[in-house]
Amino acid sequence: MTESQTVSQTVAKSQLLARAKQGDPHAITQLMNSSLQAKGIQTTVFRQNDCLEILLEAKAIPNPTVMMAFMQRGFGSLNPEAIARINIYARRIGETDVAWRQTLPLRTVEDHDSLGTWVNRNLPSASSLTKSLNAEGTAETGLSAQPLGVARSAQEARFLRVQLGSEDAALLPLLDIKEVLKLSPDEILPVPDMPACVLGIYNSRGEMLWLIDLLAQLGLQSRLSGTPALVPTEAHMSRNGAGAASLTAIAIQADDKSIAIAIPNLFDIELFDLHELHPPAAHLFPSYLLPFIRGYFPDAGLPVLDVNALLRDPQFQIHAID
Repeated sequence: MTESQTVSQTVAKSQLLARAKQGDPHAITQLMNSSLQAKGIQTTVFRQNDCLEILLEAKAIPNPTVMMAFMQRGFGSLNPEAIARINIYARRIGETDVAWRQTLPLRTVEDHDSLGTWVNRNLPSASSLTKSLNAEGTAETGLSAQPLGVARSAQEARFLRVQLGSEDAALLPLLDIKEVLKLSPDEILPVPDMPACVLGIYNSRGEMLWLIDLLAQLGLQSRLSGTPALVPTEAHMSRNGAGAASLTAIAIQADDKSIAIAIPNLFDIELFDLHELHPPAAHLFPSYLLPFIRGYFPDAGLPVLDVNALLRDPQFQIHAID
């Protein structure tokens, strides 16, 4: 190989790496295939906003532990711009069913410049959700409307993972979410003689919403409820400008009822097969939490909150919260 050819190859590799760092799915596909094809694994990468969808295909199903370690090392070093998470799928060549699926978070929601922007981009409204699921963008990769060509069951649904404490999390069905709100404490109208979990009333573009501290409603420890000045903790607020604080809340709905629930943090949007949803088991969850759980996904170890139960909490009926 001549010196000029060596220089050309070096430049080409440098350009490929630069494109991969920018989140280019074609460049990432090339880099991954250069490492995995020797192991008999073919890689296809699709990008949807700040998420990479990676399909691994081989004659033998790739080992999930080995592949996730490979992904963590590779993407930890690459650190592609504006990519928050990676969904990895694996299947045998020639098959349509996915053998396993894993999610690799690269950065938390707080790492984004704007939580509101992130949420608006990733949380389609209920009216547009079906369209979004059935026709995700394909112009960038030329793939079929189904991401990576992976068949999606009619029983699959998307959920928003929310933080319940320092280590615990739960899922909310996306179809039950109207909007994610950022509001300041001075926008909340306190109401006396209410349950401790009721923070007050919030005017959301003319709609009056009861604002509920989710942790307190579920019987979990919260530093929000019962605070007269409603001073949010670090987990509940973001800082901007001269230090103005804002709460993160989710407007949820069922039938004709709506409330807003204040939460410590948003994690991610995740896809689950509803066939895998198990009924809540009494030995797995505290008795005070069971009435608010619709079910749980054993593999993920995550409960699904029952929006109807949250809205129709008996303590709200006593105080005529409707």
